[in-house]
Amino acid sequence: MGIGRVVQFVRPETAFDFETTSILIAAYETAIESIEDRLQPGALREIAARRIIALASRGERDPERLCAAALATIGRTESAA
Repeated sequence: MGIGRVVQFVRPETAFDFETTSILIAAYETAIESIEDRLQPGALREIAARRIIALASRGERDPERLCAAALATIGRTESAA
């Protein structure tokens, strides 16, 4: 797995400190462990990353909540497909 891949989805105008970046990475890594066996893991990884970043941009810093929100978003995306 690519540690830090979530960072590639951070927009240039959004800046996170080291601690927050570490939280984003932890949440992302946990989320993608749950989606590795799904049909389109690449697309799901991007959806998860974007959801984690969006919530972190609004102030969420709990990695478990960030991960759960990302997985919930993926679940809604897959069921809509």
